[in-house]
Amino acid sequence: LHAAKLLGLPPAQCVAFEDSATGLLAAVTAGMITIAVPNQVTQLQDFSRADYIIDPATPIDIDDFFLKVDLLRQAAIR
Repeated sequence: LHAAKLLGLPPAQCVAFEDSATGLLAAVTAGMITIAVPNQVTQLQDFSRADYIIDPATPIDIDDFFLKVDLLRQAAIR
């Protein structure tokens, strides 16, 4: 929230990348778009509330990723 305030943006226009369920919950509660990036330590945690989950074992199509993030951002603005 502090970073959003410094940027002059509402939380709904911010994207939070989180690797733990606790961080994810904080970002969800703040009203941010959430992207979970589990790691070896946190991979069994509950990331079900994330808007998008990145599987570190699967290659990412960067164009598809940014399209999904933009769609999430647009939906949050409405």
